[in-house]
Amino acid sequence: MDDPQHRAEPDEQAAAEERAEGKQLYGMGENLETTADNLRQMGWGDAAAPLEKTADVAYHAGFVDMQQSELLTDAAKHWRETADDLDQQSKASGSAFVAHATAEAAKDQLAHASSEAEKTQAATLSAAAAAGQTALEHRAVELGQEAQHDASTAIADEAKARGFGH
Repeated sequence: MDDPQHRAEPDEQAAAEERAEGKQLYGMGENLETTADNLRQMGWGDAAAPLEKTADVAYHAGFVDMQQSELLTDAAKHWRETADDLDQQSKASGSAFVAHATAEAAKDQLAHASSEAEKTQAATLSAAAAAGQTALEHRAVELGQEAQHDASTAIADEAKARGFGH
């Protein structure tokens, strides 16, 4: 998989471009509508009609651009969440390995313990480390699933943005 952070950046950039285009088209629509109103007030209603239709086209195109911008912004957000999930998954996996090593070391101490206190301490440490390992492994799996879901959602948002208005 590509680095999710690198996937987010072009989506954010494209979202900003679509948002700017949308605002520009809305402004164009307003200007055309104002000009059509002025022509109508001067008695040139026939000249105003095509401007009103063009204003509607500009408004619609602006709406499409704004919707694309929102979808791309959402996609970028999901890519960033994917990156965060993968980072946390990596940390949880690493911590699970450390917990496993701790549990194994405690088992070794238990095998070589000479007193009941040492045996109890080693058994407690081994059990706690094993429980921690299991919890961390489960969390790593959950984070991997969350990352997969976030990436799938980002891809779907990108596809919707590309197909919106077409």
